[in-house]
Amino acid sequence: MKESVIILLVVLIGCTTKTSSPQEEVKVDSLNRNVSYPVKVSLQEAIKNVDNTITLSSFVDSIEYIPLKLPNKYAISRFQMYDYDEDIGLFFIGDYNRVLVVNKKGEFLHTIGRIGGGPGELACITDVSIDKRNKYVYLYSSTMRSMFRFDYEGNFLKKMFSALADNEKYFTAHTFYNNDNFVSISEIYHYGLESIKDRLYGYGVLDTLGKMLDCTPPQYTQLDVEKERYIGLMFNGQMTRFIGGNLLVSSGLSDTIFTVVENKVKPRYLLDYGDEKPDLSEIWSSDEQLRQSAIYNSIFIMNPAYETARYFITKFRKSGIEYIA
Repeated sequence: MKESVIILLVVLIGCTTKTSSPQEEVKVDSLNRNVSYPVKVSLQEAIKNVDNTITLSSFVDSIEYIPLKLPNKYAISRFQMYDYDEDIGLFFIGDYNRVLVVNKKGEFLHTIGRIGGGPGELACITDVSIDKRNKYVYLYSSTMRSMFRFDYEGNFLKKMFSALADNEKYFTAHTFYNNDNFVSISEIYHYGLESIKDRLYGYGVLDTLGKMLDCTPPQYTQLDVEKERYIGLMFNGQMTRFIGGNLLVSSGLSDTIFTVVENKVKPRYLLDYGDEKPDLSEIWSSDEQLRQSAIYNSIFIMNPAYETARYFITKFRKSGIEYIA
């Protein structure tokens, strides 16, 4: 099954662009076997086979460039969040102050969410995610630790929860809709949050009332917190949606990339670094020189990672060179 890649270009009304991207066709051997998860991925082998490239055309039908025709007052210099309903061709894009709805032609339709202190208003917009089946838009505010539901027209419907039901146990930074529940990402551990280290769980699944259903172990359990004051690096607050679910990406150093299955956070890919695995105590260190040296001299996983019906694709760095494998 091939995917379509769509690239959004910000263009003010009155401007036009024309872009083309020729693609080279390559032959790829078919995958004639079933895959059992979790799958072990050798990063060293990926580097060795770097010349055996696979172009986008081997798993992408087309690439579309869509200029966004935005009114000046809604111009966004940098998108912080987005979601896309492919069935009806609507994009939901925004920054911390607003979410814009645009169609497949890049035409601005309306906004969703408002900054303020009134009913249905948010202190800030941290995340946007959609329920394609029921045509709901969910906006999460990390400042308020609250989830809001809107319809596709931008009408406020409901505040799902005003804080996590397990408020004293978990400390959530990001939350996204996922199969009638929510996927959440905790704040990043660092020495300044030592007093609440048990609440920094990494990734979790919440029900519609904000109650935690399942989560990964606290981040600090991978570190010797008695040895050094760590500044935090591993979790970048990223989650990639892929065919059929969500792929949770632990950036910086994780042996495991997770996904959500039946409201459980389960391993999807087991990353094998070989003898080039970064030293956790070094890449989390407050010593900038030590941290940068560790990152440079080992395989360093970077966000994002993706999955299609056939491929798992991730981005990492080694010796100053960035790889997509």
